[in-house]
Amino acid sequence: MPVADAPAGELPVSELQALQGELAGLMTGMRKLQLQLRQATQAADERTSLLQAKIEELEAQNLSRALEIRQLEQENEGLHRVVEAKAPELARVIRERNDALKELSNAHKFIEDLLSHQEAEEAPPDVATRRASKQITLAPAKKLQHPQREVPVESDDESTIRPARSVASVSIGPVTHAPLTRTNAVNNQRTVTRTSSVETNVSTSSVADSPKNRKTGKKRLHWYLEFEKCPATSVSHGPIPFALLADRLVLDDDMIRSIWSLEFESGYDIRVHAEADTAFVYRPVILESLSATYLIGWGDAAMVRKVQEWSNGIGEVNLFSYPAKEDSESGWFYLGKHKLTYTPVKSIWSKLPEEDTEKLLAELKDRNPDMDASRFRRDVMEGKLVQCCIQLENVGNKVESLEFLKEYGLLPGDGRLA
Repeated sequence: MPVADAPAGELPVSELQALQGELAGLMTGMRKLQLQLRQATQAADERTSLLQAKIEELEAQNLSRALEIRQLEQENEGLHRVVEAKAPELARVIRERNDALKELSNAHKFIEDLLSHQEAEEAPPDVATRRASKQITLAPAKKLQHPQREVPVESDDESTIRPARSVASVSIGPVTHAPLTRTNAVNNQRTVTRTSSVETNVSTSSVADSPKNRKTGKKRLHWYLEFEKCPATSVSHGPIPFALLADRLVLDDDMIRSIWSLEFESGYDIRVHAEADTAFVYRPVILESLSATYLIGWGDAAMVRKVQEWSNGIGEVNLFSYPAKEDSESGWFYLGKHKLTYTPVKSIWSKLPEEDTEKLLAELKDRNPDMDASRFRRDVMEGKLVQCCIQLENVGNKVESLEFLKEYGLLPGDGRLA
């Protein structure tokens, strides 16, 4: 019997079943999407909660820091008020100290005059003269310690500004020779509490200045180094506190900073600063030979050229040296009038005694804590580090040195060079 056709306007059963299957698939996909959306929303909410908690924590820390800063500012203001309140009292104490030191200086001078007068009356003239010249006593206006070195000074200021006119600095130019201001250098006499000895090492000619007063073991050597002793060309007087030198020589602030900063310059070169008619060399390595005396250092070829150009602008200078001494005798020594000349000298490294090279490496290591001694030896032997020598030639004499010291108030009374 034939199947009856579907009424007009109605879909066949097979098509309805297909549509129902598709609809079921769509519903399943929508449920999956809904689940994924719910999971993403939950994760975003958790992330937002974590970020909110972190923000609150940071805000709390920020508030705590702000409170600490405010407290520190209040403490700082309080300290400023204390300092301002103490300033007049401090100024008064400083004035009283200066007045007391001035009275002490006058008393010392008066006592020395009385003793000299008494000795002159009791002893023959020649004996009294010799006694008066044996020892000279000076006293500083104030004692502080030089950074890292036991050097009494008068100044309250410490500066480590690198000098613009030192040999070790980058820019080395000609040195002007304007005379030092000597006004009131002698009238403002102070005395230094430590004993300053005046010592004559040798005569002034370079040949006669061979190391006569050195150790017997070194006398026969053609080349050797000195660290603690003054050069063989010198007539030494000291130690003198740097603050006293700055005051009596009327050094300006720039020059004082340049000299002070020599201590903090690294490298292997010569630490020297020259200006006007004075030169200051800090912890020099002295190279002595049978016929001449040198300041010696090492560096690259460019440094050596700069030193050569620098020395061409140096005339005759009054030389001060701070030897590498670590005891109570450390300080600045006046060495007399010298001429500083760059002199090419063949490398003497292999000719130095082993004892001298070990001392040299120890001195350079103290200046350069990160120094590799083996590499330094190798660079010197291979010529990567070039030897640089400045010859010292004494162009003055004992009388001129004495007059310079007396003129600037560095030698109270009428002391004589022994």
